[in-house]
Amino acid sequence: MALTRMLLLLTACGAANTGGGSSNPDPLKNKDGSLYKEEFGRVHAARVNMIQRAEQLHDTSYHREGKTKATAACQRVALSEDGEKLRAQNRSILLLVQTMTASKSNLCEGSRADWRDGMAQCLHQLTGLRVIVHNDDGTCADCGSLRRTSCISTGDPPPGLVVVLGGGEDKRLRFLCANHYCGNTGDPFWVDAGRNAPHDYLGACDAYAFDRQGNRILGSEQVSLKADPPTKIAWLPLVNPHAEIRGLYERNLLYASEKDPETAGVPRVTRPQNIARLPDVVFQRRVIEPAFRLIGGHAPIEIIRDDALPKPILLPPKERVIYDDVAVKASEKRERTLIYVGSYRPNKGQLDFLRIVSKETLGPFSLEFFGVRQADVGGDDYDAIQKEVSERWQGKVKLHDQRLSHEQMVSVMSRASGLIHFSNGDRNPRVLYEALMFGLPVMVSIQSMPYIGLQCQPFVTLTDTNGTSAEVTAHLRRFVKYLTDSEKAKAAQRKIASNATIERPWLLKKLHNAQSAIRTFVEEELTEHFVYANFCQRFGICGSLQLVRDPRTPWAKGGKCRRSLKRFENWRFKPWGAHVEIKRALNIVVAPKCVLMWGRNCRDACRDRNKREYRKVSPRQWWQPGSTDAEHDSQDSMRMNSKMQDRVRMNWKKNRKSRLGLGLQAEAGAAYAPRFDESGEPIKSAGEASEALLAIGLRSSTGAAYRSRRDASGKLLPGEDFMVGRDARRKAAQAAK
Repeated sequence: MALTRMLLLLTACGAANTGGGSSNPDPLKNKDGSLYKEEFGRVHAARVNMIQRAEQLHDTSYHREGKTKATAACQRVALSEDGEKLRAQNRSILLLVQTMTASKSNLCEGSRADWRDGMAQCLHQLTGLRVIVHNDDGTCADCGSLRRTSCISTGDPPPGLVVVLGGGEDKRLRFLCANHYCGNTGDPFWVDAGRNAPHDYLGACDAYAFDRQGNRILGSEQVSLKADPPTKIAWLPLVNPHAEIRGLYERNLLYASEKDPETAGVPRVTRPQNIARLPDVVFQRRVIEPAFRLIGGHAPIEIIRDDALPKPILLPPKERVIYDDVAVKASEKRERTLIYVGSYRPNKGQLDFLRIVSKETLGPFSLEFFGVRQADVGGDDYDAIQKEVSERWQGKVKLHDQRLSHEQMVSVMSRASGLIHFSNGDRNPRVLYEALMFGLPVMVSIQSMPYIGLQCQPFVTLTDTNGTSAEVTAHLRRFVKYLTDSEKAKAAQRKIASNATIERPWLLKKLHNAQSAIRTFVEEELTEHFVYANFCQRFGICGSLQLVRDPRTPWAKGGKCRRSLKRFENWRFKPWGAHVEIKRALNIVVAPKCVLMWGRNCRDACRDRNKREYRKVSPRQWWQPGSTDAEHDSQDSMRMNSKMQDRVRMNWKKNRKSRLGLGLQAEAGAAYAPRFDESGEPIKSAGEASEALLAIGLRSSTGAAYRSRRDASGKLLPGEDFMVGRDARRKAAQAAK
């Protein structure tokens, strides 16, 4: 009997450890116990999957023997103190490639010319450290010699920096999350790419990721917290902007655990009733993050959004000649042609664009589509596009369905006037930077998640695929006007050069040469040295570089950009589609007992509040080194003006006596000296005091009007009687007058 009880207890403990909400804790097996096999992408005619196809393409006979297609042009910079330690300890930088197109070669083998290879090569050139890339077919390459090498193993020094490229939607991904959703303190729960947590989840999770061969990454072999300095992790998940799992990456704190999934565990932090009403974003920063840091064994993962980093393109010699020629011919007239580059798939948006605008909006310009048909990848819109062109766009639109070489494509870009990219779901596409490097202004949808630094540039027009026909038409007209004005400015420059007379020269002050402006931006902001030197500095390997930024860059202090920056965040508008097991683990299926006055339950009110509070307090972005809590405001949030700051100070003065009544003896900006919380229990830490302060409605960071707080029975909470009495005395004094 005793043995039976012991077995039951052990079983219960095991269920709690795995989160209770998951019936399949092993990410490499199906629920029936069979080995999990995934077909990555489409199956080729040879009946091999994408990884098998990659292995065929990347065999040993594919080496270029050090003859590179394109080479990065980064210069050595001074290292930080941690960087010098990494060099002395012979530690390396590791790039883990989780997603790669099978028809292309591996990184650092000399046959690529995109931003991934540029990052790998540049990190080596900047630091002098050994940079090893672990490609998705299981092979490894040295980014200094551009040759294959042995992969990092257990006996090697741990990497100083691990950069994960892609893999954000891999079906084998697993997350063990702390369960503090809207005040809940249930068991931790498991999440995978098919059973997503709610989009507004603001907690913390251990991430368990696996490479294409089924081996765990970001484990003890690749990450060391005991080293000095400890391993840092950066992850570019490259997630579909419509994928609900983006909420986990961008609103959640992610960690790499030293433990395997079988023995996984996250800190169990009890959430007292007196702070259950706090927004999750506040509880996440003040309680959950310190708890993970306190127990140890969890390496924080820095998530980099697709639109947070530009993608410099490495240019082979022949394309470099075209690039240089564009600068020489910057003042020459360009063909009145707009181009749209992308496969003829529904998500690329060609058909949607033709249907939402009219051909009159293009003005003097024609439109040419360049792409290939890929029905086996994501559908084929070519026939529908062809029909739309024949019915409404005759004489204005031309379709090309033959694949062009990259050199031929950039040659087309060097002659055209502008690029349109109206995709309803993309990941900061490379074509935007190819267009800019060859002098093309761009009109791009926010659903394409373009680099946020492009938004303040006059040669970039943002539009919205969810906008009305009138809105998109207005954006296109603005884009066409900019192109027309640029040609007028170049014509005036040519007249000035030939000493001809210019009519109404004062009008030229508002015009500028688009190609000259774009080239200046590219040379200052889009060179691989500038982009990856900032990346290196942000992660503490490179020293202070004191690079000069364009003052229009959105996050530059004192910047000149006054626009409201737009970022695509679909979870604000669409319901979340979590699996029923996740809903049950988060206690959402069963309505809570707490019901608000207007008939909505407290859980829904908490979710709404999470959305509002997250707009005010956004996670620290990767480009903000050393930022503090006061600097966490998102770039697209409204800055408090002087009047609002004065209002906040006034509210603090008004609420001072109430704070003293609770023992919270602190002025605005000073450290708390707490005594009791709202339930009368002693408060031990300043963090608890701030939460108690927020719990009774004394909003120190906003100018919101004060409202008294009551419990379920209608009784005033401690400290509230002073505020109610004060208001009553004021009303009585006004009545007496």
